[in-house]
Amino acid sequence: MDLIKKIKTKREKIFLFLDKKIKDHQYLFETYDKNKNEYFELLKNFIKRGKGIRGALVLLTDEIFDDKKIDELNLLYLASFFEIMHSVLLIHDDFMDNDKFRRNEKTINYYFYNQFNNLKKNQNHLANSLAVNIGDIGFFIGFDFFNKINSDYKNKKKIFSFIVSEYIKVALAQTDDVIFSQTNIEPDIDTIKKIYLHKTARYTFVLPIISTLYLKKNNLYKNKNLITILEDLGLVFQITDDFIGFLSDETGKDKGSDIRENKKTIIRYFLIEELKDSSLKNIFGKTNLTNKDIFQIRQFYQQSKTKEKIDFLLKNIEKDIYSNLKKINLPKQFHQLILDFFSYLIERKK
Repeated sequence: MDLIKKIKTKREKIFLFLDKKIKDHQYLFETYDKNKNEYFELLKNFIKRGKGIRGALVLLTDEIFDDKKIDELNLLYLASFFEIMHSVLLIHDDFMDNDKFRRNEKTINYYFYNQFNNLKKNQNHLANSLAVNIGDIGFFIGFDFFNKINSDYKNKKKIFSFIVSEYIKVALAQTDDVIFSQTNIEPDIDTIKKIYLHKTARYTFVLPIISTLYLKKNNLYKNKNLITILEDLGLVFQITDDFIGFLSDETGKDKGSDIRENKKTIIRYFLIEELKDSSLKNIFGKTNLTNKDIFQIRQFYQQSKTKEKIDFLLKNIEKDIYSNLKKINLPKQFHQLILDFFSYLIERKK
């Protein structure tokens, strides 16, 4: 079974469990106001449209490191927790980036924007405010899922502290992402990598895998080589995600959103070096971005050395992954999982 099939199989299992257990919270919406059930359905359906990568990593890690199997209920609560948290972070991310589409449907903020289209003022602020509240509710539900994990107090406290510290760093990286995209500040490449590390890399790969090893009381959770490998996979994930957002029209998100929002990505970093005084540079951050603008900047990319520079960067990351894999004794299945993920990330189209 290839990696994608494995992820899909785990995803189905996680979301069946999540769909059943999240209904325990539905009564809170309905007892407050039966009309608020719409909010519950909106949140639940948004979560269930996720790819399930983070949750799948929890199940795969427990499966491969089979020395101390985690009780299935605990495992599914942990996997669901990461899927919920990922989704609500995206809800907040979408209104900060003024995005209208996510996962091939309207973002939560844009859903409310359309719902209150009869307002003559404050329509956008109201929509964003409601999206923030839906996201906040998601956070609280997520931590209630985590709270239902049955583990000894000392170990659970250790995992909780690790998770909280990681999510704080995600938020700190997001502050930089927002500041850089909405100002003329030009971060250097090391700063961009630091944002990638904490906003994507660690919370996509390090957080679910290391948390699972914590829960299993497997001492590999503190292995620096393993953590570096997972961080490198996460960097590749973000870099290829930038490529997809920059070059593809089938991302499930707004077309050209990273260009419109002037996201200080590595692609943009290398392109700006070559654009110098070209007027094309002004396309980044253009509010009324057109298809012609997107075509022009993509055409310049095809003629530039940016792809060559990023390919070189990815090759170096690949070398680092192979080097660190040699320094650590991992189960063959996990070793293969790392390599399969790297290949998947390099080749993926969406």
